[in-house]
Amino acid sequence: MNNVSQFVKWNVADTCSLWNLLASRLLYSTARSAGVQLCCTEFVIYECLHKAGSIRPERTELQDRFRRALDDKHVTPYKIEVEDLQELDVLRNRKKLSLGELSVLVFARKTSQAVLTDDRGAQRLARAILAETNVQDTPHLYAWLYFTSLLGARGTA
Repeated sequence: MNNVSQFVKWNVADTCSLWNLLASRLLYSTARSAGVQLCCTEFVIYECLHKAGSIRPERTELQDRFRRALDDKHVTPYKIEVEDLQELDVLRNRKKLSLGELSVLVFARKTSQAVLTDDRGAQRLARAILAETNVQDTPHLYAWLYFTSLLGARGTA
């Protein structure tokens, strides 16, 4: 369990965490105003914007919000080399992670940043290759914003 009084503000985000964050305008805007910075890999951009999936209004809306976040430079994309994905520790423990999740973990490790992932398998692997304090998820972000009075009864909501 993460300490809700602390949150690393620089995060490499995976697809699920980006969707969860962008799904709430209030959570996203509050996180941004609190100084939370997001980046992602090009694999995540592919999963969010180009990977085949059912066309539903909510998915289209999230894709539009993500495109705006990229255009406004609120989410910074980074390229990761295929060779980076060949790290023995990561591949050995890959289990059922997507390339997006795997690329985020590798990039976070390579750049010594925190990872923001809502996938339990990705969190387990992240804890094996990153410092515990650098493994975060959307509920932890929400709890930290609430704890610091930026969101909730005493904050903006």
